[in-house]
Amino acid sequence: MNPTIFPFIEQQKWTEIKIGEKNPADPQESWVSDYTYGGYLEDRTRVLGQFDPEMSKMLHLGVDYNLPAGTVVTVAHYMRVAHTLADDTKINGWGGRVIFEIGGCPQTLLMYGHLCPKLLPKVGAHFAPGDIVGVLAPMSENGGWFTHLHVQAIPRDYYEQFDNVNDLDGYVEDCENTMSVDPTMFITS
Repeated sequence: MNPTIFPFIEQQKWTEIKIGEKNPADPQESWVSDYTYGGYLEDRTRVLGQFDPEMSKMLHLGVDYNLPAGTVVTVAHYMRVAHTLADDTKINGWGGRVIFEIGGCPQTLLMYGHLCPKLLPKVGAHFAPGDIVGVLAPMSENGGWFTHLHVQAIPRDYYEQFDNVNDLDGYVEDCENTMSVDPTMFITS
């Protein structure tokens, strides 16, 4: 796996993990890796339920790329900004979020979440592969999460069901209702 949206990170430095999973090489130790990713359609009920018992949507619709704050993020394909959100929620928020229309793929949109809210591109902006579109925000600006980029592919039919796009979430109870799409195909060139 080599996401081209992080141009300054080498492929061999990535390790795929599941949230809450122990390192099989040493179950007493946490993962030892420069960068980790994972989470598409992962059931996070056990992990996230402890923080918000009222939260019932625990199936993760994106892939999380765990990197340091300040990491530059680019796009792998031609994109147009369809929507942005600067969410100042301090717990379970988004921070900066951008939803892109993907050139050549009108039936799917791509969302990047937990970016620096002050550095969001403008709606309507166009980007080519390799163009910088944002920077990962620190926990104090990204909705209170560990520092990571949430990448989620959204079927246009599902996206258009929302009267308020700000209500679009990264978790659902039932994946069939979202017509979920694996986002990894949209972050490599």
